[in-house]
Amino acid sequence: MEIVKYSIKKHPYFSAFYLWLYLFCTFGWFTVERVHPLNIVSSVVLIGVLIPMNELFLRKRNIRHEKKAALKKYLPVAALALYSALTLITYCFVPKNKLGWGRNAAVIIISGFIFFAAMFLYYRKKKITSFDKVYILVILAGFFFHFFFNVYSEFEIQVDLHFYSTDAFPEGHLGYMKYLYNNFIPVQTDPRQYWQFYHPPLHHYLEAFLLRAETALGTDIEVAVYNIKYLPLLYFMLMTITLRKLAQILNIKGKPLIFVMAIIVFSPGLLFISNYANNDMLSVFLMIESIYLAVLWYKDRRAGKILLTAGCFGAAMFAKLSSWMAAVPIAVIFIAALIEKLREKEYKTFGRYVGQMFAFLGIAVPLTLYWSLRNYLRFGVPIGYIPESRSNFQSISEPVWKRLVDFSPFQLAIPYQSHLRRGGTYVEYNPLISLLKTSSADIYIEKNLGSPFDMLNLITLWITCLLAFAAFIFMIRILVKKGTMPVTAKVAILLFYGVVLVSYYIFCIKYPMTCTEDIRYASQLIMIGAFSVGIMLTGLSGKTGKKPAALRKFTEYLSIAFCVMSVLSFTTYGLWTTLYYNLKF
Repeated sequence: MEIVKYSIKKHPYFSAFYLWLYLFCTFGWFTVERVHPLNIVSSVVLIGVLIPMNELFLRKRNIRHEKKAALKKYLPVAALALYSALTLITYCFVPKNKLGWGRNAAVIIISGFIFFAAMFLYYRKKKITSFDKVYILVILAGFFFHFFFNVYSEFEIQVDLHFYSTDAFPEGHLGYMKYLYNNFIPVQTDPRQYWQFYHPPLHHYLEAFLLRAETALGTDIEVAVYNIKYLPLLYFMLMTITLRKLAQILNIKGKPLIFVMAIIVFSPGLLFISNYANNDMLSVFLMIESIYLAVLWYKDRRAGKILLTAGCFGAAMFAKLSSWMAAVPIAVIFIAALIEKLREKEYKTFGRYVGQMFAFLGIAVPLTLYWSLRNYLRFGVPIGYIPESRSNFQSISEPVWKRLVDFSPFQLAIPYQSHLRRGGTYVEYNPLISLLKTSSADIYIEKNLGSPFDMLNLITLWITCLLAFAAFIFMIRILVKKGTMPVTAKVAILLFYGVVLVSYYIFCIKYPMTCTEDIRYASQLIMIGAFSVGIMLTGLSGKTGKKPAALRKFTEYLSIAFCVMSVLSFTTYGLWTTLYYNLKF
């Protein structure tokens, strides 16, 4: 366990990537229904790399290399390698059946349960109670939850993906990937002729590269496409590491940090986005990463940090144009640094900061404007072009005033976006209610599956509403009360929250379709809410009295209920839909 703790602490991004690579190589699709030899050997080989890493770690720490001590250090690694081998052997010989959608998700549930049970027993035996260590286990459990959802859902829940066909006219995000896979360069005609080709190509290039790597190793392209959801999962894992670093910068530590991370990794809204094979997750990750890099620049003011911030922000814009919203908190950070030097009358340093910001613009602006200007100058595509939905059943006819002020209780009677075509009693029209619904259940979950677990989804919806309301109140209190955090952080959070929410409402009103009311267009609100809960718990932890204790317990129990209901809803939903569709068809 020492090597694991050391690696996570010193190299968290590498650790997250290493875990993702292990999951991808172990459970990825390289043949139809059966596993590939790569699946069988990869887990043992990847884990085996930890042994020389462990050796280097021991030498670095100047620990004596006695045989008994070395054996004690290697035993956890060997046990994990053996566990992975047994899992893969089981995974290999269990045939496709009604208890496993495609690639035997039930096997993953069992093996994951055993792993976390073993980790729990290890923590109990070692009497590890430090919250700074326990939060790592919470993050790993969240990663496993996302991975399980990724495996069992296959392509059941997607947005504008379309399906791969060797003869089909390229359309949707998958068609975009297919085009780049075959041609290497973006389409040289008006992108409006192809559905979803108007998006900047960064994510689709990365997916095309992944497909190229798979096919180069002998995997058929029709099978390789089933692995495209692994990249959004990687983006989410890396973003979680960044959010943890931001939480620590805001002095959220110990027990409050566990709740922040738990709300993020077990949030149904983020669960869906990390499952979508489109460019949403990459865009959100790069937005958060660029804000984090700007914060790091604010702490040490070195030019290298601002250049990294510019490159990351430009990459976010090259993934999705809505990433412009990250410019608001970044601008607040930059302006605050300039005002600070003006007040201190350090004009030389002020001039140096201005030069750094021009360097930021020199990198970020070309990456930001390239795709829009290219399409406008070559094909006359309007700046900020967004196509209207092709699904007429998603059209909203209610007037704007009703959409904004009607909060009739019947709209919360079902835990997913309502569509008449899908058996709903009305077409979803209130953006705020739809935001809450898509934060707790997916837009494409159909009604009347005959599931005995529908009540779980409804309870998850109401708990989501309560937690969202509490987080909003906490955020307002934190922003208003003095001493909770620096003024610059308050202004950045307030403006970022406002621009995300306002742009979401403008988008919903400008394009009156139910598909525009999804949480994926405002997922940053979930993260701000989670941070508000963490900051509030941090402030309450130092107070005594009945009221602070009651509020702290209420917040903790509500957060725990949110996480537990999310896990119950989407594990049972996954197993139930698997049974339903296999038995019905």
